[in-house]
Amino acid sequence: MNRDRIFDSAASLAYYLLLAIFPLLISVVSLMSLVTGGGTTLLDSLLTQAGRMMPADAFRLIAIAARKIEAQSNGGLITIGLIGTLWSASSGIASIMDSLNVAYEVRESRSFVKRRAISLALTIGLTVLATIGAGLLVASDKIGILLEHVFPYSWTLWAGAALSVCSGLLAMVAGFGFIHYFGPNVHDARRAFLTPGSLIGILLFLIASFALSIYLRISGGFSSSLYGAFGGVIVLLLWLYFLGLAILIGGEVNSEIAKANA
Repeated sequence: MNRDRIFDSAASLAYYLLLAIFPLLISVVSLMSLVTGGGTTLLDSLLTQAGRMMPADAFRLIAIAARKIEAQSNGGLITIGLIGTLWSASSGIASIMDSLNVAYEVRESRSFVKRRAISLALTIGLTVLATIGAGLLVASDKIGILLEHVFPYSWTLWAGAALSVCSGLLAMVAGFGFIHYFGPNVHDARRAFLTPGSLIGILLFLIASFALSIYLRISGGFSSSLYGAFGGVIVLLLWLYFLGLAILIGGEVNSEIAKANA
C-alpha cells in the first residue's frame, strides 16, 4: 500500500468522486422516475439505506440534492441530458480504473475509446444496480410487513430488518465486484467476480463509515454552527476518501493474491 501510494490515490479519487456523485445521483433518480413513473418509494428506500451508512452531515447534502432532482425530474432528462450526466459521472469511474491499475501494478494499454466505454458501462451498471437495490429494499420492507400480519411475533420485525440489510449488502458486493473485475487492465481467465478484496473492502468501508459517524456525533466536529454549509461538504469528501481507500485496499489484496497464485 505504501509503495503504490494508495493514500495519495484515494485523496485524488475522493475529488473525482465528489465531482461525479451528483451527476450519478441525477442518473439514478432519473432512471427511477423512468421505471416507476415517480420513483418516490424507491428513492425513499435508497436514501434510507444510504442514511444508515453515511455520516449525518454528508447524508443531508445527498438527501437535499436527491429531493430537488426528484421534484424537477422529467422525461427530458432521459435523453441528451442523461447521456451528458452519465459521461460526466463516468470520469469518476475512470479515475478508479487508473488507481486500480496502480494497485495491480499494470500499465493502461486499453485505447481511449475502450477505456471510456468500460467506464460508461460501469457507470450505467452501478446506476441500474442502485435502482435494483432500492427495489429489493422495498420488497424486503413489504415482506417484513406481510410477515408481521401473518405471524404476529416479535421475530418478524427482525426478519424484515435482516432482509433489508441483506439487500443493501448484496448491492454493495455486486458494486465492488463490478469495479474490481472490470476496472483494472488485467486479463486472467482465473479471476473471480466475488473476491476476498471486495469483501475486505466492503468490511473496511462499513467500519470506517460507522467510526466516522460516531466520532462526528461525539466530538461535534465540522458542526454547522462553526463551518456552516462547508461542514457537510468536508464530511462528504472525507467519506468519499474512505470509500476510495476501501476500493483500493481491496484491489491491493486481490493483486497480492494474484501474485501468490502465479
